[in-house]
Amino acid sequence: MDREHFSREVTKHHRQLFAYAISLTSSDPHRARDLVQEALVTAYKNLTKFDVSRDFGSWVRGIIRNHWRDELRKKRPVPFEHDVLEALEEEHQHWDEFADSGSDLFEQLGDCIASLPDNFRAAVQQIYFVGDSGREAAEALATSESALRKRLQRAREQLRNCLQEHTPNPTA
Repeated sequence: MDREHFSREVTKHHRQLFAYAISLTSSDPHRARDLVQEALVTAYKNLTKFDVSRDFGSWVRGIIRNHWRDELRKKRPVPFEHDVLEALEEEHQHWDEFADSGSDLFEQLGDCIASLPDNFRAAVQQIYFVGDSGREAAEALATSESALRKRLQRAREQLRNCLQEHTPNPTA
């Protein structure tokens, strides 16, 4: 694999790699970005070892997983069992198949978010994009925390339905 091909693969898989790292780091976006970056540097340095018949995303997720395990070993015992990590990898492989189909899940999700009613979209924005706590988001939206939770529940339901209607099933 040459430098240009590596760059194309990174562009193609970056979002999925970040999502995988987020799931490992308990939703710490800063640590997840660092893990992905460290893994991509390692992958680039080891391009000659990459078997082009393998899936690039799986290969880099393995590197991310190894970096994460190394980091945890330095701090504390690994909190996930091997079978949990394998299940997580399997789930992400399904999303690789989805991505290979030419669909862009993140673009579709953006379209689905845009189609939400204003109060649902605002709740999603405050919690998932701004990063507010429930209390902060409720204050910003001039509503109660319980009303905010209900909006989020209904918004997630509508997003799930929207994605199911407009995307192929990656786990089928």
